Parts: sequence; structure tokens; C-alpha cells
Amino acid sequence: MLLQSSEHQVVISPCTLPTPNSLLKGRKPDCANPAEANVEESEPTLLIKPEDIVLKEPGSSEKTLRTLLRPRDKVSHHYKTTSSEINAVVGALPSTCYPIYGVPTIRSDIPAPRIRRISDRTNYGEEGNAYSLLHPTIFGQKGVFERDFFKTRSKKEIAEILCNIGVKLSDEEFENVWNLASKKHHRGEVCVETIRNVLDELQHADRVKCKTTT
Repeated sequence: MLLQSSEHQVVISPCTLPTPNSLLKGRKPDCANPAEANVEESEPTLLIKPEDIVLKEPGSSEKTLRTLLRPRDKVSHHYKTTSSEINAVVGALPSTCYPIYGVPTIRSDIPAPRIRRISDRTNYGEEGNAYSLLHPTIFGQKGVFERDFFKTRSKKEIAEILCNIGVKLSDEEFENVWNLASKKHHRGEVCVETIRNVLDELQHADRVKCKTTT
């Protein structure tokens, strides 16, 4: 129900509200309604409805205009992103079963060549990341990198490395370490990392043996 301009003072005066001109707007009469058949087109109509006037505060006699709410789109209530749908339901298809397209940036799916060409710019997963650049290891600060640990070396070269870093082993102990390390590779190849693992295993076995005897 729209208020006519003549009824404007009746509604607004108790609220002591000003009457801005923006609230008045010309309205074309509804010819289908007999009551408005003779209303002139230029007659202004107030756009404020009685239900738009509410109490300023609960329990107060002062009144004010109701704050208009922004209309909401019905689609927004049912809007869901694709990421929220992934594995959102118990028993849904996991993301590991989704088809993968394209070539990954880090080619960890293929082995790195033993001899890399200069033109080969492929990252096989053995290169360092941002964390290794910001926080280099003790070996990296000395110029020793990961590829140096996994490089295949001869028995003489391994013996020289152990002697230079201060690991003292007898000939019999070194032969035992070398045999254990060569068994960890299907072709019997030995690298520094394999020797380190074997030495750690032997040291751990000695500690366990000492604890059981005591």
C-alpha cells in the first residue's frame, strides 16, 4: 500500500522526520483501478510505506525509518566451489584417482640420467628448493652437495674419504662395511651415502648390544 502525498504529514509528523524531495516521485495512475482512474499523472506519491517506520530503540517512543536490507541472490545460497566438492563426502572418489593431464614441472616420474647434457634443463627432483637456498646444510656450506653423496665411487676412493674425515677403520672392518654397502645395490655399486647408512647401522647395533649385556 502506497501513501498519497496528502497522507504524508499524518505518518511522518509523529516521527518528527524531515520530508526530503527524494521521497516524492511522480507515479502513473493505474487505469485498471477505478479509484485511481481520475488521478492526474503529475500527482506525486510517497514511496515510504507504514511498515518502513519502526521504533528507534526497544521501549522508546521515538521512531525512525527502517534500514533497508540488500536483496540477496537465491543462487548465492547454493553456490559451491569445485575445490569444496573434492573429497567432501565420505566415500567419495579421492583426488589421487583423478586423471592427470600434461607434463609435471618436476620429473620425479622418470630416473635422472647418469650423465646430463648441458642443454638438459629438466628438473628430475634432485635439485634444491627455496628452503635449501635459505637454510643450506653444513655440507652445502663446504661445497659438498647431494649429488656428491650419491655418486658411485671405487673402494680406494671410499677409503680415502673415510681417512680424510677421521673415520678410523681396520682393513677387516673396512672390508665388512664395503661388503654390506655393496649388497644394498643390485649392481654392487657403492656411494658415500650407502657407507654412511652402513656405519650408522653398525653403530646402532653396537649400542643395542651394549645395553643388552649390561
